[in-house]
Amino acid sequence: MERLVPVPFIDHVPDEIKTGAGPLGTAMDDQINGLVDDAFGIEYLKDPARAPAQFLEAFGYQLAADLQSGDSESVKRSKIATAQYANSMRGLWVESVKPIVDIRAMGDSRLFSGVGSDDFIICGKGDEPEGYYWSIIGGASASDPFGIRIVAGGGVAGYGVDTFKGNVLIDVDNAALTTEEVAALVADLTLLVPAFFHVYLGYMSGSAFIAYPNGLIGG
Repeated sequence: MERLVPVPFIDHVPDEIKTGAGPLGTAMDDQINGLVDDAFGIEYLKDPARAPAQFLEAFGYQLAADLQSGDSESVKRSKIATAQYANSMRGLWVESVKPIVDIRAMGDSRLFSGVGSDDFIICGKGDEPEGYYWSIIGGASASDPFGIRIVAGGGVAGYGVDTFKGNVLIDVDNAALTTEEVAALVADLTLLVPAFFHVYLGYMSGSAFIAYPNGLIGG
């Protein structure tokens, strides 16, 4: 293809007007070479290492590669190349969440569970006479009319919730984080929290889990 394009352009200008046409020829060479590069670049659209740089932002968006405005071209290419693997690990405790928490909090974080015994499971005997119905446990307030919420274990100080499925407690192993540091950690983890889950960031005080006031994610 390179032999078919008119480069250098000055060689294709009639002799009668070549005098003084040097700047025009140089400008045309730049334009034509740019078009040729783009044409060859189409072959490498799916190659993170060789795809044309102007397409990286679009590719990064399509692959959820977490490209940032300050990323260099090499960083963008690296993120795009590893996006599929990174997204498969996204939200996992050991591979994804714990490293973020430990970097921010400078500790050895862990998932906390205050449950010391099995949850209560209430069911019928299985041989109730025909016409008998299940009963329900009365609620303590208008916001909990049926009261079907029996969970063993401790609560989260300051939030009044129990440790049951859907509530995840993370001991960040640092009781001295500032409000700003907790807010930054919340921002880092927000997109990793599944819908309908609540994640509480906090620390241990003896055997009690103390949640940071602004450490709730997904609430």
